[in-house]
Amino acid sequence: MNCGDGGRVATFELDGRQSEVQRPLATVVIGGIIRSTLLTLMVLPSLYAAFESGDSGRATVAGE
Repeated sequence: MNCGDGGRVATFELDGRQSEVQRPLATVVIGGIIRSTLLTLMVLPSLYAAFESGDSGRATVAGE
């Protein structure tokens, strides 16, 4: 979590008139940060390893 994310968490905790608009927006932003982090740290490396370990279907030139 970087410095800007702390402000979004604080926005999620607001009460009052502004919270009607800010709370749903903060929920979506925080969820997006969590999903993108998981995608970057877990899914993409596993996809890379899967494609790198096997034959990716590329045609090879005879003699190479």
